[in-house]
Amino acid sequence: MVPLDTPLEIATCRLLEVAVPLLEPFRISGGAMLVRRSLVVEVTDASGAVGYGESAPFEEPFYSEETLSSAAACIVQHLFPRIAGRTFPGLEAAAGALGKAKDAPYVAKLKALTPGKLLDLLHSAEKRGKKAA
Repeated sequence: MVPLDTPLEIATCRLLEVAVPLLEPFRISGGAMLVRRSLVVEVTDASGAVGYGESAPFEEPFYSEETLSSAAACIVQHLFPRIAGRTFPGLEAAAGALGKAKDAPYVAKLKALTPGKLLDLLHSAEKRGKKAA
């Protein structure tokens, strides 16, 4: 298990969009969905280890005001700048930097970059036998 005070140097952050064809249409009163689009966050540390997170709002505001495009904009404009290219003394400090994004719109979909997702990055580095910094 990686200690939570392991230094974490975030080299890059990347947002990917995936589209998964559904085996059966997802039907609701507003129509049918044949493909489920989602956002995947890829965070790479200085050693080359990679951690992933996901944000999966709907394309249209069915259940909340958030959409795929608004979540993507929030992640790129409000989250990535808080951690990309920075070194943190540990997971708590990195999570604190993300926690300051509470003033950003669409906070519910910021789950793509939770402390747990950054912990995934630390574990990835450990599996590769490298430090996270």
